[in-house]
Amino acid sequence: MDKKILNIKIPLIYHIIKHPGIQIEDIYKFIYQACFGIAHIFPSKDKFIEDLLYEIEQILKDSLSFEYQSKRYLLEYLKTDKSIARIDIYLYTKMNYSLEKLYLACLDACFEVREENKIEFITVWEDILNSFERKEKYFSTLSISKQSIFEFNNYIIKNNYPIISHSEIYKNLYKPSYRLVNPKNLLKFLPSQTD
Repeated sequence: MDKKILNIKIPLIYHIIKHPGIQIEDIYKFIYQACFGIAHIFPSKDKFIEDLLYEIEQILKDSLSFEYQSKRYLLEYLKTDKSIARIDIYLYTKMNYSLEKLYLACLDACFEVREENKIEFITVWEDILNSFERKEKYFSTLSISKQSIFEFNNYIIKNNYPIISHSEIYKNLYKPSYRLVNPKNLLKFLPSQTD
């Protein structure tokens, strides 16, 4: 199998194992973020911190979030080469790490989307669709119908592979609260056990 596919597929499988309620939209979002990073306009530092603090306040108000505290990880790599990761903002702020350094790490995850990123994305996405079709381990056990995969795939192709949100099922089950980061520089400021 192609190394570029495995670079994303291996972390995706780990994510599926930890999130068995994942839906096709969430799988797409994982691959999309791994290939494109933060592919939209990024806010100013002040706006970023303001939004982050508001989100943390909402998480703390939601008592269900604490049920998943033991299953949360500070960093989740989206590629085996560790070039991009999701950082759990609840845990990050709870550990009193610098919000300015988080902002810079997020800024590092913004990059110009090139044709090679789109080719990589389509290659990995098609492999994942084939994994469902072949009923590969980890994909065959998910509660995702062939019809929903077909309809979702048609939607994203018709809309030129848009940025999307997590599925409502995923949001309710796992309470995702993360930011995308390029972890290389951020890890210099965090304890080594996060690597």
